[in-house]
Amino acid sequence: MGVNEEVWKPLSITEIQSNFTKIPIQWWIAGGWALDIYLQKITRAHDDIDIVILRPDHLILQRHLGRDWEMFIAFKGQLIPWNKNQLLDSHYDNIWVKKKDESTWAFQVMLLDTEEKDWIYKRNNLIRKSIEDIGLESLSGIPFLKPEI
Repeated sequence: MGVNEEVWKPLSITEIQSNFTKIPIQWWIAGGWALDIYLQKITRAHDDIDIVILRPDHLILQRHLGRDWEMFIAFKGQLIPWNKNQLLDSHYDNIWVKKKDESTWAFQVMLLDTEEKDWIYKRNNLIRKSIEDIGLESLSGIPFLKPEI
């Protein structure tokens, strides 16, 4: 399955919050939506919605979403089915998610690399920040990545 031919019908921020608050992991809205939450205004139309989680939590995410959602690893222009209980190596950090029996993608989950209590920037592992210090929370309780992350 090629990545470029896929269609997105992203969930709303509220729908993401509703789905993710049931999962016992840390998560944050990322990308363009995170910037809009930070600025408290919509700056542009968004084609998708990005969520980030800590890499050690990816199997917990899979277990909680597995009944209702299909998950694929996006890697080098391809979408690879993410098998049940499959641990994802560090070169896999992008998961596309859609409702079972639907053809449109609902959201994207990216895995953040960590070491002990630090987040590690994937393009330069010398850039690090305490996990406690990578996010903020909106007035309505939605966690999002700080703009500098």
